[in-house]
Amino acid sequence: MLATIVGVLVGTMRRLRRQHIGAWLAALAVCLFLSACGGSSSGQVNPTPTISRSIGTPSSDLVQGPCTGGRLTIGDLDEIDDALEAGLAEARERAEDWQRDATLVAIRVGCDLLEPAFHWRVTFFSDRIQTYFFSDTRETEVAATSSRARGELLVDGISFDVLELSLLRAGYVPDMSLDPGSNVEVRSNTEASPFGPPNVPDDATLFHVALDSRGEIVDLFVDAADGAVYQYLR
Repeated sequence: MLATIVGVLVGTMRRLRRQHIGAWLAALAVCLFLSACGGSSSGQVNPTPTISRSIGTPSSDLVQGPCTGGRLTIGDLDEIDDALEAGLAEARERAEDWQRDATLVAIRVGCDLLEPAFHWRVTFFSDRIQTYFFSDTRETEVAATSSRARGELLVDGISFDVLELSLLRAGYVPDMSLDPGSNVEVRSNTEASPFGPPNVPDDATLFHVALDSRGEIVDLFVDAADGAVYQYLR
């Protein structure tokens, strides 16, 4: 009887041991399966990709507009028309603060040294004190006693687009630079103050440009009314 009871107990213990080992092996298999699904074959965890954002000053290649390269080009000339009214208004205000009888006699437009924008140098004359005034620097210059004042420059109808089209028709390309020493100047050709070659009509309003063409400076005078181009004979 005792032997029977012992046999039953031994068999029960063996069955429990086999069940325990089987459960342990099953748990281990589940863990290995989950590890294989969640990681790479090398055992290394792949980092989560991040989005790179570039923050800063835009590339200079994207900057567009007049005077982008610091020099005035033929292709920039038509954009002067959009800034003409504001540029002259500021210059007139400075001139009238200087002398009430200040008369506009010349306009010179170039590029600003510090930013891609137009620089205005507008000249006025006071007949009362026989002196010139330059709007950008507010400097003055007494007219020589032997000289007569330049004629008043009438700006109604002046368009720098006429100048650009005339130069393009003459065979010059849009990216050609104007000489920064003179840029583009507008004046009237009068008997008292000649401006341009001898064959320019009297009282004509002229644009003057000095183009940097193949290492040579070419001086041209363009009639603001009809776009005719004049040049000194060599």
